[in-house]
Amino acid sequence: MRRRVLVTGATGFLGSHLAGALARAGHQVRILRRQNSRLLALREQMADHSYETVIGDLLDRDSLAKASTNIDWLFHTAAVADYLFTDEEWLLRVNIEGTRNVLEAAWAAGVQRVIFTSSASAIGPDPNGLAVDETAPFRGDRKSFPYAWSKFQAEQVCAEFMAKGLDVVILNPAIIIGPGDLNLIAGNVMRLIQRFKAFTPTPGGGATLIDVRDVAQLHLIAAENASRGERYLLGTESLSAAKSFALVARVMCLPEPRWIIPAGWLNALIRLVEILQWLGVPIRVNIGNLRQYSKTFFYDCRKAHQAFGLPKICIRQSLADSYAWYQRNGYTAEW
Repeated sequence: MRRRVLVTGATGFLGSHLAGALARAGHQVRILRRQNSRLLALREQMADHSYETVIGDLLDRDSLAKASTNIDWLFHTAAVADYLFTDEEWLLRVNIEGTRNVLEAAWAAGVQRVIFTSSASAIGPDPNGLAVDETAPFRGDRKSFPYAWSKFQAEQVCAEFMAKGLDVVILNPAIIIGPGDLNLIAGNVMRLIQRFKAFTPTPGGGATLIDVRDVAQLHLIAAENASRGERYLLGTESLSAAKSFALVARVMCLPEPRWIIPAGWLNALIRLVEILQWLGVPIRVNIGNLRQYSKTFFYDCRKAHQAFGLPKICIRQSLADSYAWYQRNGYTAEW
């Protein structure tokens, strides 16, 4: 059945892939974007498809009201995700207040279903490094990991609107990689390995990973089949940072990194950054975010696998496709 859909964040990494997947599935796509948004990813995914554009943003309620009119499904993927270098107050405002504005517009417009893209970090890591599922409590706070806290708070906003009767489904992707990665999620690791090769410093943590194309397809399946009010972790494979870095090196045909950073060294680096910031040195890095590199963010995604099916793209292929995309678009020339 052809639906009228709105995608927020459609010029971004996941949002552009989602818009393309929706268009290829035959849906009528409308996007909300800022006037100055970069259009590379969106144009790449929508090259052969038409779509409608509304200019606005998550903090502009009038633009959200306009964008939500006559919409069946609303996919809210827009967020501030570059959390290492983004002002904390701005991140919280966009991710929490922006989500509230989107849901208010959806409620007023009578949208049939909202798919909210949260994050696996809103569930957080197990203190013992075990894989956690959707029932695990959120153990973080604003100070320790502002981005995760913002997503957790945005989920509480979703719960408020669910209580009113709005049909909301929450998806919690793990770390997303793949072609079209404007934020260089995998690219920053590739750049490090290109520069330092076997001597690349490797943190001691780990994470669950998933390809962006799988995440986009799972959003479509969830819109059709997810249970109202449920949340679903999305992930393909859990790897230690050492294994992830080794896999990246093999994809790039480079020596595998051998230098694992001891936890004490990372803590010393964090302490140094704290002192420099206290002295007034303008280092725009959130210490809480930096500490996450030593943690293990592993997730049990069986609930989504059983409801929607298994992801299709293995992590090695995802990394290879990412590297090829960076090469095609000139990123590697500067590495």
